[in-house]
Amino acid sequence: MEKFNRFVTKYVRILYFASCAVMIALGTVLTNQNVGLGLIVMYGGILLCSWFLRGRMNALIKEPLRMYLEECDPEPYREEMQKQKGYGGFKAMEINRQLGETTAMIDLGQYQQAYMLLLPMEQAIMARRDRGTQMAYCGQMGIACRKLGMDREAEDWIRKSKEVFGKIKNRKIKQQFADILRAQDAWIFCRQGQYDPARQLLDQSVPQNMRNRVRLAMNYAGLYLSQGENDLAKQALRFVAEHGNKLYIATQARQMLAEMAAKEEM
Repeated sequence: MEKFNRFVTKYVRILYFASCAVMIALGTVLTNQNVGLGLIVMYGGILLCSWFLRGRMNALIKEPLRMYLEECDPEPYREEMQKQKGYGGFKAMEINRQLGETTAMIDLGQYQQAYMLLLPMEQAIMARRDRGTQMAYCGQMGIACRKLGMDREAEDWIRKSKEVFGKIKNRKIKQQFADILRAQDAWIFCRQGQYDPARQLLDQSVPQNMRNRVRLAMNYAGLYLSQGENDLAKQALRFVAEHGNKLYIATQARQMLAEMAAKEEM
């Protein structure tokens, strides 16, 4: 099925660009006779081909995305995002592909590489009115900066996330990104030594898949360690280590558990 989808996507892409050229030419001719009809033909054909192309691309990522979110294996998803480079006919589709790739890179612990890919995308993304894409971008930049020790820059991106979040009117999109804001604010509270507000924020989180449950458990582990609650931290770390599979935080959790066990034996 994957080979079929990839074959269809490849040739639909060729068809897409050919159709664009034909529709623009036909629309230009018709515009001289009937402006409205010409524009409808021109843009209608382009949108139809783009819609079909997007459907083929989504079919290719369905299984890699499931493995990513439920089995905590970002590698197939990242590989698919790399294969789809240049598939899309619109800049928006390429931006979403890049954000998909950098999301997986961050979960694989490739923070510097993700940051370098994200950095030049800022102007194009923040100039758009797609709040969901802006939230995803700000969230990724915030995480990348935190992991690279750039705390001040991370706080700037958290502030930008809140600004964008305040402009979102769609309730479903707001719910999708609410946990990201909670995790960001909890991190700031922990840095300030305000552990109770941090825990209250994490307690409000509603993870929708295993990947997010693992990430939430790692946030709890950090909180517990900051408070000296080592037993609770171990429970959270064991969950991350057991269910995190190929996520980088699972590797970190295993290392932390090993170090804690070694100290206890001394």
